[in-house]
Amino acid sequence: MTQEMLFSKYAEQYPLTVPQEAVENELQLLILEEKQRIQYETLTGFAVHLSPQEELNKKMEALQAEALRRAKEMLVLREIMAAQTFPVTPEELEAEAAAIARRQNTTVAELKRFLGEDLAMLQSDLKKRKAAAWACEQMAAAG
Repeated sequence: MTQEMLFSKYAEQYPLTVPQEAVENELQLLILEEKQRIQYETLTGFAVHLSPQEELNKKMEALQAEALRRAKEMLVLREIMAAQTFPVTPEELEAEAAAIARRQNTTVAELKRFLGEDLAMLQSDLKKRKAAAWACEQMAAAG
Protein backbone atom coordinates (compact mmCIF):
# COMPACT_ATOMS: atom_id res chain seq x y z
CA MET A 1 0.00 0.00 0.00
CA THR A 2 1.41 3.41 -0.95
CA GLN A 3 1.95 6.17 1.57
CA GLU A 4 -0.85 8.15 -0.05
CA MET A 5 -3.26 5.23 0.35
CA LEU A 6 -2.18 4.68 3.96
CA PHE A 7 -2.67 8.34 4.77
CA SER A 8 -6.11 8.32 3.14
CA LYS A 9 -7.06 5.35 5.29
CA TYR A 10 -5.69 7.09 8.40
CA ALA A 11 -7.66 10.26 7.61
CA GLU A 12 -10.81 8.28 6.86
CA GLN A 13 -10.67 6.68 10.32
CA TYR A 14 -9.65 9.88 12.11
CA PRO A 15 -12.45 11.20 14.36
CA LEU A 16 -13.05 14.63 12.86
CA THR A 17 -16.13 16.44 11.65
CA VAL A 18 -15.44 18.20 8.38
CA PRO A 19 -17.14 21.59 8.07
CA GLN A 20 -19.47 21.76 5.07
CA GLU A 21 -17.71 24.93 3.93
CA ALA A 22 -14.41 23.04 3.58
CA VAL A 23 -16.12 20.35 1.50
CA GLU A 24 -17.83 22.97 -0.66
CA ASN A 25 -14.53 24.78 -1.28
CA GLU A 26 -12.88 21.54 -2.39
CA LEU A 27 -15.89 20.67 -4.55
CA GLN A 28 -15.70 24.01 -6.34
CA LEU A 29 -12.02 23.39 -7.09
CA LEU A 30 -12.76 19.91 -8.41
CA ILE A 31 -15.59 21.20 -10.61
CA LEU A 32 -13.29 23.88 -12.00
CA GLU A 33 -10.58 21.28 -12.70
CA GLU A 34 -13.10 19.05 -14.45
CA LYS A 35 -14.43 21.92 -16.57
CA GLN A 36 -10.88 22.86 -17.55
CA ARG A 37 -10.09 19.24 -18.45
CA ILE A 38 -13.18 19.02 -20.65
CA GLN A 39 -12.38 22.34 -22.31
CA TYR A 40 -8.76 21.32 -22.92
CA GLU A 41 -9.77 17.98 -24.42
CA THR A 42 -12.28 19.73 -26.68
CA LEU A 43 -9.80 22.37 -27.82
CA THR A 44 -7.04 19.87 -28.54
CA GLY A 45 -9.36 17.44 -30.28
CA PHE A 46 -8.44 14.72 -27.80
CA ALA A 47 -12.09 14.04 -27.04
CA VAL A 48 -15.52 15.21 -28.12
CA HIS A 49 -17.72 16.53 -25.34
CA LEU A 50 -21.18 17.08 -26.75
CA SER A 51 -22.80 17.66 -23.35
CA PRO A 52 -20.15 18.91 -20.93
CA GLN A 53 -22.67 19.91 -18.25
CA GLU A 54 -24.36 16.52 -18.42
CA GLU A 55 -20.96 14.84 -18.08
CA LEU A 56 -20.25 16.99 -15.06
CA ASN A 57 -23.63 16.17 -13.52
CA LYS A 58 -22.96 12.44 -13.94
CA LYS A 59 -19.66 12.83 -12.09
CA MET A 60 -21.06 15.01 -9.31
CA GLU A 61 -21.47 12.21 -6.76
CA ALA A 62 -17.87 11.08 -7.27
CA LEU A 63 -16.67 14.69 -7.15
CA GLN A 64 -18.51 15.26 -3.86
CA ALA A 65 -16.94 12.15 -2.34
CA GLU A 66 -13.50 13.27 -3.53
CA ALA A 67 -14.11 16.76 -2.11
CA LEU A 68 -14.98 15.30 1.29
CA ARG A 69 -11.88 13.07 1.21
CA ARG A 70 -9.56 15.95 0.27
CA ALA A 71 -11.06 18.33 2.82
CA LYS A 72 -10.78 15.78 5.62
CA GLU A 73 -7.21 14.85 4.71
CA MET A 74 -6.21 18.51 4.75
CA LEU A 75 -7.82 19.07 8.16
CA VAL A 76 -6.34 15.88 9.62
CA LEU A 77 -2.91 16.92 8.39
CA ARG A 78 -3.34 20.32 10.06
CA GLU A 79 -4.35 18.68 13.35
CA ILE A 80 -1.35 16.34 13.25
CA MET A 81 0.97 19.26 12.54
CA ALA A 82 -0.55 21.24 15.42
CA ALA A 83 -0.15 18.33 17.85
CA GLN A 84 3.29 17.09 16.78
CA THR A 85 6.58 18.76 15.99
CA PHE A 86 8.14 18.00 12.64
CA PRO A 87 11.38 19.96 12.43
CA VAL A 88 13.03 20.44 9.06
CA THR A 89 16.78 20.93 9.12
CA PRO A 90 18.60 23.34 6.81
CA GLU A 91 20.34 20.28 5.33
CA GLU A 92 16.99 18.66 4.49
CA LEU A 93 15.81 21.90 2.89
CA GLU A 94 18.94 22.25 0.80
CA ALA A 95 18.83 18.58 -0.24
CA GLU A 96 15.20 18.88 -1.32
CA ALA A 97 15.89 22.16 -3.12
CA ALA A 98 18.80 20.51 -4.95
CA ALA A 99 16.60 17.55 -5.93
CA ILE A 100 13.89 19.86 -7.26
CA ALA A 101 16.47 21.94 -9.12
CA ARG A 102 17.83 18.78 -10.80
CA ARG A 103 14.33 17.64 -11.81
CA GLN A 104 13.49 21.08 -13.19
CA ASN A 105 16.88 21.51 -14.87
CA THR A 106 17.63 24.69 -12.97
CA THR A 107 19.79 25.84 -10.08
CA VAL A 108 19.11 26.11 -6.37
CA ALA A 109 19.71 29.86 -6.66
CA GLU A 110 16.94 30.14 -9.28
CA LEU A 111 14.68 28.03 -7.12
CA LYS A 112 15.32 30.30 -4.14
CA ARG A 113 14.37 33.32 -6.23
CA PHE A 114 11.07 31.62 -6.99
CA LEU A 115 10.35 30.10 -3.55
CA GLY A 116 12.05 32.72 -1.42
CA GLU A 117 15.55 32.73 0.01
CA ASP A 118 14.44 30.92 3.17
CA LEU A 119 12.57 28.24 1.15
CA ALA A 120 9.58 28.67 3.50
CA MET A 121 7.15 27.13 1.01
CA LEU A 122 9.39 24.11 0.65
CA GLN A 123 9.81 23.87 4.41
CA SER A 124 6.04 23.80 4.84
CA ASP A 125 5.77 21.07 2.21
CA LEU A 126 8.43 18.97 3.94
CA LYS A 127 6.62 19.33 7.27
CA LYS A 128 3.40 18.14 5.64
CA ARG A 129 5.22 15.14 4.17
CA LYS A 130 6.69 14.30 7.56
CA ALA A 131 3.27 14.58 9.18
CA ALA A 132 1.76 12.28 6.55
CA ALA A 133 4.64 9.82 7.03
CA TRP A 134 4.05 9.90 10.79
CA ALA A 135 0.36 9.09 10.24
CA CYS A 136 1.36 6.21 7.97
CA GLU A 137 3.69 4.88 10.67
CA GLN A 138 0.75 4.99 13.10
CA MET A 139 -1.38 3.01 10.64
CA ALA A 140 1.38 0.46 10.11
CA ALA A 141 1.94 0.08 13.86
CA ALA A 142 -1.79 -0.40 14.45
CA GLY A 143 -1.80 -3.17 11.85
